[in-house]
Amino acid sequence: TLPGALYIFDTVNYQNLYANEQLETVIGYSPAELNAMREKAVESLIHPEDVLVFHDHRERCKQAKDGEILSYKYRVRSKDGTYKWLRNFESIFKRNADGEVIQVIAITLNIDAERKIAEQLRQNEKLYKQAQSLVQMGNWVMDLATRQFTWSDEMYAIYELDKFEKMSEE
Repeated sequence: TLPGALYIFDTVNYQNLYANEQLETVIGYSPAELNAMREKAVESLIHPEDVLVFHDHRERCKQAKDGEILSYKYRVRSKDGTYKWLRNFESIFKRNADGEVIQVIAITLNIDAERKIAEQLRQNEKLYKQAQSLVQMGNWVMDLATRQFTWSDEMYAIYELDKFEKMSEE
């Protein structure tokens, strides 16, 4: 019933101790396939630009407090060779007698669709700003409760004002 892959990861032996049925749907690989790769899974599946993010996260886990939830996002290569964005939320599950983290419990969510939507929104905003600039038309919004104004970049350009200047309420 979870929207993501729930798993318990052994940080010492670098393998999944438990994973729900969603793991293969989210990651694209079964627990057995991932466990067979061991440490090589990071270098072969995580996007090269995100490997450092993963290693930094592993270091943060070593310093995490019990009950603390750590999160990071990264790209993973599916079996078909395409990359998809994932976000992990991890927490310490078990420590050894010396207090070192030996297991984490986590959920992995596929955020690929959300990333694509966010990128499309950024692109649309860029086009909208270009259109405003071409026709020299700006816009503003006023929050009635706080009487705060928010101006578009083009409004500042039209009135030849510095974007960081405050407008008086006259």
